Amino acid sequence: MTGYRLEQKAPHILTLIIMSSFASMGAVIFTPALPQIANYFSIPDHMSQLTISLFLIGYAIGQLIYGPIANRFGRKRALYLGIVISTFGSIISILAHPLNSFTILILGRLLEALGSSAGLVIAFTIINDFYYPEQARRVISYMTLAFAIIPGIATMVGGILVSQFNWISCFYFLLLYGLVLAIPIHFLTETATTLNKSALNIKHVSHNYWLAFKNPILRNTSLYFGLSTLCIYAFTASAPIIAIRYLGLSSETYGFVGLIPFIGTACGSLVSARLACRFKATQLIKLGYIIELLTSLAFAVLFFFGLVHLGVLMAIGFCFMFGACIILSNGTSIASAAIEDKATASAVMNFINVGMPVFGTLILSVIPGNGIIKLPVIFISALVIMQVIRYFSPQLR
Repeated sequence: MTGYRLEQKAPHILTLIIMSSFASMGAVIFTPALPQIANYFSIPDHMSQLTISLFLIGYAIGQLIYGPIANRFGRKRALYLGIVISTFGSIISILAHPLNSFTILILGRLLEALGSSAGLVIAFTIINDFYYPEQARRVISYMTLAFAIIPGIATMVGGILVSQFNWISCFYFLLLYGLVLAIPIHFLTETATTLNKSALNIKHVSHNYWLAFKNPILRNTSLYFGLSTLCIYAFTASAPIIAIRYLGLSSETYGFVGLIPFIGTACGSLVSARLACRFKATQLIKLGYIIELLTSLAFAVLFFFGLVHLGVLMAIGFCFMFGACIILSNGTSIASAAIEDKATASAVMNFINVGMPVFGTLILSVIPGNGIIKLPVIFISALVIMQVIRYFSPQLR
């Protein structure tokens, strides 16, 4: 297939990567600070993980907000609105430090999430506006580098900031990051060829979302790779606490070592992009699942026998994220092509994908206990449910 859907300049892949990782940066950068946050507010470790859980709730809700806004006012204006909301959220998060209020920090995190969530949903919308499905599949494979490069860098930067300054410095960084993001967005070409004046009508919005959620291809495929994303965020929330509390690493050291799992994501996205022209999406999804399953079984066995050390933790993260990236890049191409309204498809797909990790991180944050035990249980449970979904979903077989 030659040509594209639109006769205009193609969106730059680097801009799409930065956009789609806007919220990922906010979710990950302060993870090396979780033990320090718990100490500062005098709360248990598992309560500090609420800063991730509630961020993900706002992140998921935001996916449904920006689809209609993008259809009514255009993709770029929706992105600018997200930056404004995220900026206010960062400012409120910063105020939590002098006011010594964990509640204010949670409120700021919610606003940060609601604002930064615009990046992911609009990035996928632009891709599906501009490219045909087979072209989009390859572009998405490369774009998932965002889930490796940016969060990996965020973990490293967060570790340095926490060790050299304070946990609150992470939120100053997020404030600056959101403002700088406006520069590449300015150079994007608007891909909304028509604006729907009724896009924000409540009946219109609810009807479109009802039809989207009823679509089995969109819904089931998104649930499938959303469970894989659940495991990634559960690992991201637990690994720094395990490494710092139980293995004695400093925040700065973990910031560098914590890059290793995200390198697995980068490798997975590159492998998926290379294989996209040779294999069907369903074949690659099956490959990714097998990698995740073998990794999770090894994870459970090693931790059951008490073989918990840094090498095992990082190897588990690397292998699981490698497989997860293969699933994600191919699953999103199937889900986002399921309906004609690309903004609505992207919104629903990302709402489910981001919504699933909420359950995983809430389990970690609400249920007391050793994360070394809870984490492999979450992995195995998610993979069992994924297999059930696959059994009832012909598009995944």
